[in-house]
Formats: sequence, structure tokens, C-alpha cells
Amino acid sequence: MDEITLYIYDSQDYEIKRVVSYIGLNLEKHQLTIEYGYQSPNGLSDIHVESVSISSHFSLSELYDLMLSYWEDVSFDDLLYNDRLMDYFLEEKDEGHLSEIDELFQEMIDEDRDVYDEDDVILLAVDYSNYGQFLKARALYEKAEECYQNAADLLSEVVKENDDDINRHNVTSALEQLADILFIEEKDEEALKAYQDLFSQISACEEDYRYGHVLERIALIYHRLDDDSRSLFFHKAELAVYRKLWLEEKSDDNQYALAIGLRQIALRIMHLNMNKQEALDMFEESYQYLCGLPEHLVHDDLIVAIEYKGDASLVLEDYQQAIQYYCKVEEMIIEDDCKDQSIDNLFSKSIIHKKLGRCYEKLNDKNKAMSYFQEALEEVSQVAKNRGEYHDYSEKGIALMNIGWHYFNHENYDIAYQYFYDDLLLRIQINNRYHTIASAYSLSLAMRHMGYVEEALGHLESARDYLKECLLISQQYRKKDKESREYYYYVSLKDYAHILYVLEEYQEAYEDFKEVEEYLKSGKITYVHEYTLNFESIKEMQDCEEKCNGIY
Repeated sequence: MDEITLYIYDSQDYEIKRVVSYIGLNLEKHQLTIEYGYQSPNGLSDIHVESVSISSHFSLSELYDLMLSYWEDVSFDDLLYNDRLMDYFLEEKDEGHLSEIDELFQEMIDEDRDVYDEDDVILLAVDYSNYGQFLKARALYEKAEECYQNAADLLSEVVKENDDDINRHNVTSALEQLADILFIEEKDEEALKAYQDLFSQISACEEDYRYGHVLERIALIYHRLDDDSRSLFFHKAELAVYRKLWLEEKSDDNQYALAIGLRQIALRIMHLNMNKQEALDMFEESYQYLCGLPEHLVHDDLIVAIEYKGDASLVLEDYQQAIQYYCKVEEMIIEDDCKDQSIDNLFSKSIIHKKLGRCYEKLNDKNKAMSYFQEALEEVSQVAKNRGEYHDYSEKGIALMNIGWHYFNHENYDIAYQYFYDDLLLRIQINNRYHTIASAYSLSLAMRHMGYVEEALGHLESARDYLKECLLISQQYRKKDKESREYYYYVSLKDYAHILYVLEEYQEAYEDFKEVEEYLKSGKITYVHEYTLNFESIKEMQDCEEKCNGIY
């Protein structure tokens, strides 16, 4: 690991004195490198180098005190502005150290609040921006948003007084940070407005990459808002920007941006279920552009590109081709793991094994499917135990669910019940911890699966209870202007109506089926969803109506 530069002497003072010209930090050896000499009108004397040990678990204040003992011209501000040093503390995840840094950021901002000229205002804005970056890295998004908003407000005032290229660039950069944090927070309406405002303010002299970034984010927001037609439109605009750049200058950066743009459009096309072969062709084109770049720079992207080709082949029901792609990805991950074992590689293996399991499930190769599903579960369980992030637990739930469905589809309902139940317990824990819309929906899905298996086992009252819980969650998060949530609600209502029908509660079942029927007739379904909901799925409604009317 390269040494982190903490201080460089750049004074023009010609008084003869001992000065420290450089301080560096070696994290592997846990020591500071101090370089010093003697300043005179003729310059610095020969440089002396001294190494000083620092504790392996040092805080920022300890580092500052040690530096101060050698040279008085150091400040906390310089350390707080040192990105590599901040990255070290963030990766260390010591809450005591991070809390201290948080307080130091606030003290720095308080000290810089007294502004007298444009430079002071810009300095304060930079303070807020750096503090925002620190908070963002700690997933303290609301606080980070406040910092970015303050920075944007300050720089907007600067540009009103002095509208030059530098100040315009500064304010658009601040607005971009604000829009990005709103995007992360999934404040979609606010983020969309912020990106649209930003797009209108980006100067013609700015790099086109910024246009591409903004267009990409607008496209992703429309996707989250279930407006995939607009999402596709903006992804195409994004791609046009990157293709234009690449045609003008066939640099590595432009080629990479074009490859990623193609990938984004292919993903939208797949989601819209428009032209699956076109999606695969775009994934292939994206892959070819990546292959033309230095491998060490795009290695991870190449793995992702091959995996996406596998996903497209799976959707096209070309299972053997999908298996070939997934096996290639598995081979590359194993090679990477031999060089550097990591939790990320283990997680990636679990994802690929899950997908291989699905392919073999489609090919009715029961043993291979189960083998891969079990591997995926073992791997992701280890990841969840060691790293314990949201997506780790979520993938563990999916692994349990896949095995549950495997046994369910082969009518081994007792075993399916156990896996579905383990998934349910995990989803309850996840939702209690994170309280997000995604975690709530995952919990409702686990409830649905328990309802299915309880019905298959003949436990009808229990099945109704689970399916009712699923319906209540989907009703809680139902949003009529968000198609995916609205659709999911009616899928849940259909399932609940079905179990009421089985329990011979015909009147209530009929009313629920009728509501689903009205939704199906409304024409509000604009794209293919994951769960089946059609007139065939509510065919029991007619029998309910006849029984309610005494026709047997």
C-alpha cells in the first residue's frame, strides 16, 4: 500500500530554521515518515528521514498530536480533507473514531461560518461538501443531504454575485451531489426535479459525461417510478451522448462509457419484456467494447457482462447457453479467489450458483439444481454471518426460497414448509432491522409462500392467515400511481380470494375476485410483471357467484 501523504512544506519563509518538509503515513507498518531539514536563503539543507511508530488502532486526534509534536504547521482541516485518510477510518468502522471525526467536521464548519468574501463562502461550501461525503459513506443520508443542500445554497449565492465558468462549475457540482444523495435516499420525485434542474444548468462547456450521468439517473428514476417507456427514452439519450463521444474520440474512457450505456438499455429492454433477442445483442455489443479495453481495468465489468448474457439467455429459454455463460463467470470468480480470497467473491459465487440452479431446474435436472441451490445457500449464509449487510441477508432468504420452491414443485411439501418458514423468520428479522419498503415486500412474499405451502398441506386456516398478512402488507404500501405496487396488491388480493373460496367463504371471495377483475379490465397493466395475474387466474369467481346465488 502506498504511503498516505499527510503534509508537504511549501513555505517561502527564508528564516534559518529547522523545518519538516514531508509527513507520510504507512498503514501497513503503522508508522509515520518524517522528512526534515534546515531552511535558509539558499533553500533546504540535506533532508533527514525519521520513522516514528504509531499505534495500530490510532484515532485522528492521536495522529494529529503525533504530527504536532514534530511540526506546528499542521491542522485538523488538512486531515479531514485527506480522502485516503478518511477512507481508512471509514473502512476501519470504529464508531469511537468516527464519532470523533464527526465532531471535528462540525467544529471546522462552525469555525468557518464567519464569511467575509467569496473565498470564505466557497471554503465553507467545501467544508459542507466534504462533511457530506463523510456522512454519505456512513449511510447517514439525511444528514448528508442537509450538508449538500447547504453547499449548493452557498455556491448558488456565489454565482449570483460572480457568474463565471469556475463558479458555475462549482454550483452544478454541488447540485449534482445533492441530486445523487436524493437518488440514493429514493426520494424519487425530489431527485427527478433536482436532476432536471441540473441538466438545464450544465454549461455547454462542461464535459458531455455529466450529461450522460444525469440522463442515466433520470432514466433510473423513471424505472423506479414504473415508467419504463420514459426510462428507456432517457437511457437511449444517454447512449447517444456516449456514442457521440466515442465517435469523436475513440479513447478508452469513451469506449467504456459506451459499453455501460449499451448495458443499461439492454437491462431496460429485458425489464419491459420488449425484444429479448435485442437485449442479448446489446449485451454482446457491450461485452465486445469491454473486450477492446485493457483487461485489468475492466475485469470486473467483463464478469458482469458475461453474467448478463447468461441472464438474457435464461429469459430466452436457451438454458444450455445460459449455463455456459454462468460457468464461465464461475471460472473467472474462482480464478480471482485463488489470487485474493474475499467475501465479495464468495457472494458472487453464491449468485452464480443460484442462477445455475434455476437453469437446471428448467431443464428438469433435479439433482444438479438442488446441488447448486445448496451451494448457493451455504455460501451466502457464510457471507451473511461474516459481513451481515442487507443484501447478504436478502440473498440468503432467496436461497432458502429457491430450495423451498424446488421441494414444493416436486410435492415435497413438508420439506418445502421448513425452508419457506426459515425464509419467513429471516425476513421478519430483516424487516425489523431495516424497515424499508423492499424489506416489507420481501416479508409479504415470504408470507405468501407460507400460505401456498400451508394450503398444500391442508392447513387452510393457517394458509388464510398468512395470505391475509401478505395482503395487508401490500395494501399498506399500495400506491396507485406506481404500477408495480398496484399490481402486487391485486396479486395478493387474488391469492386471498382464492383461499377464501377454498374455505367456502364465497361472498367475500366473490367481492375480492370482482375487484381484481375490474383492475384487469382497466387497462392499467402496461408491462409484464413477475407474478401471473390474468382472467384465467380468477376463474373461480364464476363458481363463487353461482354459489352465492344458490346455483349448485
